[in-house]
Amino acid sequence: MATSRNGHDLKDMYNPETNTLDIRSNGLYPSNVLSNLCSNGFRFDGMICGSMEGFLQSLKRKELDKQRQICGMKGGNARKMSVTSWQTDQIVWWKGQAIDRQSEEYQQLIHRAFQAMFEQSERFRTALMQTRGMLLTHSSGESNTYKTILTPSEFCSILTELRDNYDKRDKTQELKEKSVERKKRLYFDMDGVLVDFESGLTQQSEQVLKEHEGHYDEIPGLFGVMQPM
Repeated sequence: MATSRNGHDLKDMYNPETNTLDIRSNGLYPSNVLSNLCSNGFRFDGMICGSMEGFLQSLKRKELDKQRQICGMKGGNARKMSVTSWQTDQIVWWKGQAIDRQSEEYQQLIHRAFQAMFEQSERFRTALMQTRGMLLTHSSGESNTYKTILTPSEFCSILTELRDNYDKRDKTQELKEKSVERKKRLYFDMDGVLVDFESGLTQQSEQVLKEHEGHYDEIPGLFGVMQPM
């Protein structure tokens, strides 16, 4: 596990007293890998994203070619392409479509992008699942949604949701597998054994016979009470 990068020591961003992990690009793993500046590449809506930072910064550009260029950049290079012109009317762009930064449509777009990265980048997914039980924070960044493309609150909320939903999926699958195991049936080879089918039916109530009409062989315990021939 790397403890330095470009000659600078990485810092431990985990606080055991509060059980919180501050997500920072200069943090020790898994903090640094969860940073939007990390080069967790993925493809989204047909666009190649070199990092989440690349995708986020590209939303500020209306020109499709410029957006595609920035989208494919690594985090540090993409951040240098940041502009503030979008703040005037709060309109961002994705593949030629204008989107209100304050709208639910925008939130859905951001969530879909993070979901794509989570599914496609094993490094990012593994790092995020390493934070089970921790409170995720991001101590740097603008908290005003009118001044930033993604607030720390929005960022940490999305990561927490991805992590918890993945855990729920794992638990659901585990429960399904256990359910299948509990429903396993035992089958006995009855070749060569002759029984009187009618003798078993005479011992059933009218209600049971009515419920299983046309498929008496499915009556629970039926063969156990049949008389041998």
